[in-house]
This record gives sequence, C-alpha cells and structure tokens, in this order.
Amino acid sequence: SWSIRIGTGGSMYSHFVEHGHGETMPKQDQARSPFMDEVQQTVAVINAGAYASPACYIHQAGTYQRDAPKTNVPFFSPSLAKHCDGHSCVFASWGQQAHLPTRWTSPIIYITKYTK
Repeated sequence: SWSIRIGTGGSMYSHFVEHGHGETMPKQDQARSPFMDEVQQTVAVINAGAYASPACYIHQAGTYQRDAPKTNVPFFSPSLAKHCDGHSCVFASWGQQAHLPTRWTSPIIYITKYTK
C-alpha cells in the first residue's frame, strides 16, 4: 500500500510506500521556500516578450520568501476548489509569482488530478 500528501496549492509533497522503499520524495528543508522546490508541481512562464526574468515564473506551490518583511510568513498558492470521489482527487489552485517583488500578476489557475 502507499499514500500521498497534497499541499495547499494542490502539489504533491509526499509519496510513501509502507512495505517497500519508504518515502520517494525528499523532505522539505528550504528555510526560504517551504514546499516550493522539493515538491511535484506545475510551473508556468509568462510570455513577457523581450523581458526575461525569474519574476515571470508562476509556481503551483507558492512564493519564495526573499522579500522581507512582506514574505516572512510563507504564502502558499490558494486552493480554489477540491473534490475527491472514489480513488481520484481534483484540485484547483491559483498559481503565484515565485520571485517577489515583481510587476507581474498571476493569471494562472492550475487544475491537478490524482488517481489511484
């Protein structure tokens, strides 16, 4: 048997196989980006034309904490909807700009479905 754990933004952060190899995803150990880089998540890039910057990246999990004091508390991508039925769960979340501050806003809603 196995289990998964899903973060606020609908990203999977744990996959555990009880009588097998154990945890398949590393534990989060990033002080400035809890549940950001060591999760399975979707990332989008805003088409900014000639403007190329990390500020164009929209993460499913949330934002980095590099803009103190505004980001001292982790900000995860808000969950807009979730529904589980039988062996499937679907999540909708509002993707956030990973790098703050930025002049860009996020127009991205991620839909993620997990099925046994």
